Amino acid sequence: MIQDWPRYIRQYAGERTKDGQRRMHVNLLNPDGLFREPGQAWVFVNDGADNYFRVTVDLEREEVIQYSVNGPYPPGGRCR
Repeated sequence: MIQDWPRYIRQYAGERTKDGQRRMHVNLLNPDGLFREPGQAWVFVNDGADNYFRVTVDLEREEVIQYSVNGPYPPGGRCR
């Protein structure tokens, strides 16, 4: 479980699907990690455990439709 997620740095990207659904993609980055100021580029981390994760929200249903942590947990717990 992600702890203290409100302090994570966020990136937002909206999308309208081909069938008209509106979605919001949210990228969450641990401020103690490598991306303290990610800038304009969408950050994708290929590992990093719960330091980096993504959520996709269906805006009409107000429902999380996808949740993804960027990589497995390392042996012994969190990656720091």
